[in-house]
Amino acid sequence: MKTDYYHKSIIRTKLLRKFLAACVICLLLSGILICFFVGKIVYTVIQDMATSEFTQIQTSVENYVSECYYASYMIQNSKNVIESMQTKADYAPEQYYAKRGVEAQINVMSQLLSLYPITIYLDEKTLYRDNILFRSLDELEKYDSFQNFRNDDSSYIWLPPEQQRSPYLNHVTTVVPFLRKIGDNRTPVAYQKVSISMDEIGDLMSVLPNGNRQLILYSVLHDTVLVTKSSDETIPLMKINKDTLSQIGNLLEQENWGKLSSKNGLYLSFARPVKGTDWIMIMAISSSYLWSILLSILFIWLLMFLILVLSYRYFEKQYTNQMLRKIYLLEENMNNLLHEEFTQIEYTDKEHDELDYLICYYNSILQKFQTLFYNKIRDEQEKRRLELSLIQEQINPHFLYNTLDLIKWKAIDADAPVISDIIFKLSDFYKLSLNNGREFVTISEEIRHVTDYVQLQNYRFETDIQLIVEMPDELLEYKIPKITLQPLVENSIQHGFIVKEDKNDCFIELYGWREGEDITLLIKDNGAGIPQEQLEHILSSNESSYTHGYGIRNIHERIQLYCGEDYGLSYESRLLEGTSVTVRLHAFQNGDM
Repeated sequence: MKTDYYHKSIIRTKLLRKFLAACVICLLLSGILICFFVGKIVYTVIQDMATSEFTQIQTSVENYVSECYYASYMIQNSKNVIESMQTKADYAPEQYYAKRGVEAQINVMSQLLSLYPITIYLDEKTLYRDNILFRSLDELEKYDSFQNFRNDDSSYIWLPPEQQRSPYLNHVTTVVPFLRKIGDNRTPVAYQKVSISMDEIGDLMSVLPNGNRQLILYSVLHDTVLVTKSSDETIPLMKINKDTLSQIGNLLEQENWGKLSSKNGLYLSFARPVKGTDWIMIMAISSSYLWSILLSILFIWLLMFLILVLSYRYFEKQYTNQMLRKIYLLEENMNNLLHEEFTQIEYTDKEHDELDYLICYYNSILQKFQTLFYNKIRDEQEKRRLELSLIQEQINPHFLYNTLDLIKWKAIDADAPVISDIIFKLSDFYKLSLNNGREFVTISEEIRHVTDYVQLQNYRFETDIQLIVEMPDELLEYKIPKITLQPLVENSIQHGFIVKEDKNDCFIELYGWREGEDITLLIKDNGAGIPQEQLEHILSSNESSYTHGYGIRNIHERIQLYCGEDYGLSYESRLLEGTSVTVRLHAFQNGDM
């Protein structure tokens, strides 16, 4: 029967609970982040796009107004216009024709600039019948602001919006006219009225893209809305009242987007004045539109989140069961290992994952552990055998020392002082070598050890090798690892002096000094020297033909073991001249050991 690892898994239950908890936490946190950060980004993007659109439309409106101003300015300062409007005692026919010429020019200018016909207001004495553009000054009396304008120095004023019939399109439309003097501002010869069509302004403002944007053109002087355009006709337009006007004033001061409340709701708004007019252009975006965008983003995110969770739940059982099977195999075999049952896991999968690698590592570790386990048993058995052998074959050092002492006294009785001295030196040499099992000896004891060795070698080879020692007294009680100097002196004799043809005048010098917290010992000989190719590898191999006994590398590594990587041996040598060995150690005292 196939084991159902999925439903009996404790790990799976814990992971599922933590996963669901993590999902809820991620859902809440990400929802908050979306509301704050994504909402802010969307808010900023909408503002930037709307500002760019607003600036383009405002520039178009201002350019159109500037063209109207330019046309009126040309008429105001035209010499022909001024002369044709002046009042003369005798009405001359040429003045009539001059007016007709001016009338034709103004008609052409109006059509080119898509203006409503420019009307010229004159003294009745200068009017002629059947004219189209010329009117009596008396018609301007209906405007309350005309009398003040007539008597002051200003060149133009804005008149209230009014309805006019277009002579070209034959329909009535709203226009906003402004009145401008012709000639000198103090003594004008006539007045011109230029009417700006709100249909033209509306066409310029109707390029709004989709996005719940409203554009409002408001006249401050006449407290009226001139044009209103919306990108969505189904959305209620913003109403302007006294409270709204106060808020618009604040927007103009801060020159940035702000909140604006109206009877129809809350709006994100932006306002700027239109140059050369009393108009204010306002762009408004409904707050409900901003919230709808944010809610749409949240909905899309929530939908994607649910799809991911459901997809995970669908595939989770299939893959989790495979992983749990591997985990249970590991658990079972590790439990067997506690009972010293070494069974490797046999499991193959086409796609290797971390658990497969873990199983491979387990098998490798198990194999090594098994080898170590049996080796340990074998080593324990061998150790017991050696201990027994050592107990049976142990030689008491005191028996050796007593025997050598007996030989020494027998040599003295036999009147053989040389043999007696050799036996004494040999006994002292081995006492210092064994040192009761201690690893460190004093420099004084190491020098005595070297001295005994040199004298024994002189007896052996019938040579007269001189050992010259110059060591400060304060260094003699410092500790060094035992058998440090003797192998170096042994190499000087074996490879420096014995190979020389002339063995006369052979000497070994031993010096020492203190350098801060370190001690430096120098051993020099005048032997045969070391070839350069051997000198380069003398500290890197125990198999060098120059080394002997303990080995140079062994001494070097023992010093580094006790003192550190910066300490040890260094060699200098010249063929047929001799060799120098520098030993650098830490200054050990009794308290440091």
